[in-house]
Amino acid sequence: TLKQPCNIEDDKVEEAKAKFEELLHAKNYSPFTLKFDELVSDKSPSGNCIMINGSDSNLNNFHTEIVKTLSEYKDYLKPMYEQFEENFQPHITIARELDDNSVAEVLREVPSDYYCEGVIQELVFLVVSEKNVEQANDPRNQTIYQLNGER
Repeated sequence: TLKQPCNIEDDKVEEAKAKFEELLHAKNYSPFTLKFDELVSDKSPSGNCIMINGSDSNLNNFHTEIVKTLSEYKDYLKPMYEQFEENFQPHITIARELDDNSVAEVLREVPSDYYCEGVIQELVFLVVSEKNVEQANDPRNQTIYQLNGER
């Protein structure tokens, strides 16, 4: 998630998309490879989370540009989303909402020398009226941008 979920008035959605699209065209981003190799656990208000962290200057710079471009949209769905955005850490979530015992069990069983790699070729600008899986997976709510300035 490069821009955390925010409430945006219906009449501002197309404006936000246009700003995002302008950024993609202006910077003409190309596909890039991400590498993840650090297994970590973290506590959140809803429980423990297990992730594979990575670091990538391209993604960090891209995140910074997106947040700056969409800076006027700050009505976050949850206060913790603002913190996630400010403390951006590229990661893949393996499990969430685990109790302490489950985390300990997973960390014992899962090798710590993870390595995962993927190529980011497209981004999805998602607009939903309610935050749920059904709406997120509905293609009508997704605008997909290829990382070559095309839509």
